[in-house]
Amino acid sequence: TITLCIGIVCIASQVLAATYYVDSTKGNDRHDGLSQEKAWKTIKKVKGTEFNPGDEIRFKRGEIFSDSILFVYSSGAEGKPIVFRDYGDPEKPLPIITYTHNFCIWMRDREYLTFQNLQVTGGGEAVIELKQSAIGKTHNIVIKDCVISGGKGGIWVDTAVGGLVEGCEIYNCGTGFSSHDPGFTVRNCKIHDNQYGISVGTYDTIIEGNEIYNNEVGIRYGFGYGKFDVTFRHNLVRDNKSHGFETWYGVVNTGNIAFNVFAGNGGDGIFLKNGVSGITIFNNVIYGNGGHGIHLAVEKDKVPHRISIKNNIIMNNNGYEIKVAQGVADLKSNYNCVYRAVSAPFAEWYG
Repeated sequence: TITLCIGIVCIASQVLAATYYVDSTKGNDRHDGLSQEKAWKTIKKVKGTEFNPGDEIRFKRGEIFSDSILFVYSSGAEGKPIVFRDYGDPEKPLPIITYTHNFCIWMRDREYLTFQNLQVTGGGEAVIELKQSAIGKTHNIVIKDCVISGGKGGIWVDTAVGGLVEGCEIYNCGTGFSSHDPGFTVRNCKIHDNQYGISVGTYDTIIEGNEIYNNEVGIRYGFGYGKFDVTFRHNLVRDNKSHGFETWYGVVNTGNIAFNVFAGNGGDGIFLKNGVSGITIFNNVIYGNGGHGIHLAVEKDKVPHRISIKNNIIMNNNGYEIKVAQGVADLKSNYNCVYRAVSAPFAEWYG
């Protein structure tokens, strides 16, 4: 009897994982959604359904879904995420999920969710918001190969503790990706034509392999006080209107800027201010920026300190290649290649 019960439980758990289809033209919310011929029609039907770990919800390519915010009320499990993605003719455009108010996709206290091959646009506040309550947790959220545009924020990690953004294009937002919570990786994305490409201030965060261009500011880092530890590596940060990289409000305690290219930005390649400390800048190429290559500035009596500049190529920037303000403390600069094609002073050091 025990063996039989275990077998029934195993079979039941396998049956619970299902694939649902959504077609805004030919679907019908009275259908069961379990086949393309019996697809649902609306986001409202999707958000009103409780899903199980391993379920997939597939939106038809070439269709637009605009009737409601997609509130996600279900969670997946480790190894069995709930997946929201596309289906249909691969030659047709990605399915579009759009909503003009507040958010397009919103979740709170959810885990193990994947969003893949979707175009998500609109949202008065943010296109996708990840949030958690004081007693819950949002984590293991994956947003992959999506196109995200519109809203004050593209992907806004309001409160959450871990996830992956990979292979996405994010544009025409106030901030492309914003997080002040730990554990996120943003990888291999194209982030462009936003006010801020990426804005982070947290720890255990990796920003790598992205192309960040045509924003007002490429990357900004830092908010408030506390534990900060972010690695920025292998990014191409180019042709942003102001700085390629800047620190802002608050004090950043530690971080690595490594193996990036900062080129053609209207302001400085790297601009550190507001008492930033513990930053290591190494193995970057910084060239052709409209301002300084690397600029360490004193602002509101806050002095950058414990900065290491090592093994960088810094060349042909319009301002100084390196500008270090009077009072910058505990600065180490070694093994950099600094080159200037025109006959002009290439550095300003403590005035």
